[in-house]
Formats: sequence, structure tokens, C-alpha cells
Amino acid sequence: MEQFKLGEATMDPKISVIIPVYNTEPWLRKCLDSVINQTLKEIEIICIDDGSTDKSGMILDEYAAKDSRFHVIHKSNGGLVNTRKTGLSAAQAAFICFIDSDDWVDQNMLENMYKAAIKTDADITINRGFFLENKNYSYLLKSAIPAGTYRDNDLIEKVYRKMMRIENGSTGIIGSLCVKLFRRSLLERQINAVDDRIKISEDEVCTFLCIAHAKTVTIIDEAYYHYRKSHDTSMTYKIHEDYFINLNLVYHTLKNGFLSADNHELLLNELKHFINRAVYTSTKYLFGTYGHRCSYGYLFPFQAINKGCRLLLYGAGIVGISYYRQLITTYFCSKIIWVDRNWEAISAHGLPVENPEEITKDMFDVAVIAILEKNTAQSIRTYLLEKNIPDENIIWHNPVIESI
Repeated sequence: MEQFKLGEATMDPKISVIIPVYNTEPWLRKCLDSVINQTLKEIEIICIDDGSTDKSGMILDEYAAKDSRFHVIHKSNGGLVNTRKTGLSAAQAAFICFIDSDDWVDQNMLENMYKAAIKTDADITINRGFFLENKNYSYLLKSAIPAGTYRDNDLIEKVYRKMMRIENGSTGIIGSLCVKLFRRSLLERQINAVDDRIKISEDEVCTFLCIAHAKTVTIIDEAYYHYRKSHDTSMTYKIHEDYFINLNLVYHTLKNGFLSADNHELLLNELKHFINRAVYTSTKYLFGTYGHRCSYGYLFPFQAINKGCRLLLYGAGIVGISYYRQLITTYFCSKIIWVDRNWEAISAHGLPVENPEEITKDMFDVAVIAILEKNTAQSIRTYLLEKNIPDENIIWHNPVIESI
């Protein structure tokens, strides 16, 4: 059975697909097959072999020999940022899409994103969701900002103020470059400002710089991208002892880029929240993928709730913060509503804590009380019962402090 269809080179591709490749031999064919079988045929496929030591380079040459839309570049290892820049310098189309070589995409992704970009004259077209793929499950994640076309004041108020924050357990805008279609003229100006030495949050840096300088951003309420999270070459499985050196590069790159944008004061304020959260979740990089289990804190009662449920987390003290950190780094819940009676003072520090008076029982499936004192927890249970929350849906376990 033929593994892929032959394509014909086009002198005027609508999209340049850039695929950085480094030692992804076991998954590379599935990625390439998903691209060459796109319903949009007028594409060029630029694959950059970043010094692979397995057979990835040979696979790329094999595909290029059978499909003239391929352009393969072999180079010495320079890292992801440098590799993407190399691919962009070879691109011909007016629109650019990035795909990681261990992931795959649905066949209609490029056509639907291109149509949305043309219809709305968007500088960036964003898939609101993507699928997190593990060998045991496929999990849909969505960004917090709803679908729509944003420009002028809507771009400022509805995107800039939320794109770098977490809301209900979801980031405002998914940072990955791989769920977006960029107008090349915008991307070229911003990606060159990204330091090649950045190895963590490099996607977010380029994404937020592009959005800050875009005139029109379109978000479509679709998920076409499948992100593989189940193998040891994934960046998220590695320890980075130089994490804070990297974070310093991230901060200054974004700061300098935002200073040259309109509404830079707003953007710089949002940057503070982004950096604060990066510091807060740093243990997963300092101690590995499950770094949130390598520092002491109160262990969330995962066994008491179902994975993928909509969660109300009540309490934003030392227990609540510990619980929330575990939840956002494990993607255990599909939705998180975090509330506390002292929500105004807490949210002023950048934590996404809301007013408990505004919750209703149809907004979540289960409530977990994140309180140390039993008597206080009981008063919260009584409060939730008065709001007609069923008693069986209210959980409080005596918090246990462990290495988490």
C-alpha cells in the first residue's frame, strides 16, 4: 500500500509548511503523511534536519524524491529557534505554518485556516484548541479567549489583557507556534528578535511578539493539531538547570519587543504576570517533567475526582496554591474555577481567583475544598450546600504534606 500521494510543485504556494526535524525517526512518517495529504494542495513543505543522528534525514530525502513540494535542508545542530529561522528564510508563500516532526495534523487543517485568514484578512489565524496525545488517551485542550476576529479596541481589551494569563485552567492564547497560521511579513520581523539561545518558552516568545504587532487576529473554534506527549525526546521531559538564565532571555526579548509595540504599557504589565507564573511552575524544568512532585507541599486528592471533570477549587491559601499548581501542570481537569472569599486581594497579585458568590452549581462537576482547618472547611461545605451543591459533590480531605 502506498504510504503517501505524489504532489506537484507549485510556483506560487499558498502556505509554506516548516517542519524542524531532530531525531524523530519513529514518528516522522506519520507527521509527513498528514501534511502531504492535506486537502489544500498548493503548499510547499520545508523540512530542516537539525543534525539528526538517527535515520530522520534519510526519511526526509525519501519523501522529497517522491513529492516535488518538499524542500529538505540538512544542517548541523543549532536548536529549535535557529532551525525555524532557517526554514523561514527558504519559504516562498505569503503564509507560514509550523508543525513539529513528532506530531500530526488533520487533513483539512491548512485549507480551513487559509480560508479563515483570507476571509478576515488576518495577520495570525489561531486554532483555539489542540489534542494532547498520550499512548493512553487523547485529550482536547482549548484556550480561554473565544473564537472571533479581533482588531483595534477588541484586540487590546479581549486579547492583550488575557493572552498571557490562565483563566479557568486554560491559557488565554495557546503559546505553541504549531496551531497558528502567520502572515510571513509579520513573522519575519518578529522571529528574528527571538534569541537562538532560548530553549524553553521559545514558542510563547514568538507568538506573543507577533500578536503584539498584529493588526488583525482571528481565532477559529477548531482543533486540528495532535501534539504527541509520550516519548523521551520531548523537551518537556528534560531537566534544565539553566532555567532561570533562559527565563531572563525570555523576559528581555519580550520586554524589548513590547516596547516597540502600541499599547506597550499594557503589554509590559501582562508580561509581569507571565514571568511570575513561569517562576511559580519552574520546578517541572528544574527537576524534570514531573518536577511538581519534587518539592514539598499539600498533595491534591487526585483519587477523589474523575480526570477531565470540571472542578471548583475553593481556597487560595497555602493549600489552595499547592493544589492549583499541581492541577495546571498535570492538565488533570478540563476546567478549573478557583474561588476564595478574599478573592479581590488575591487576584490583585495575578492569581486567577474569582468571587465565590458568582458560582452556580451548573458551572462545575465537583468541588474540592482546599483548606487546612477542618472547622473552616466545614463552614465552606455549609456555604456550598446553601447554594444547592449536592453534598456528594463536595470533597474535603485532611491535607497531606508530601514531596509533590
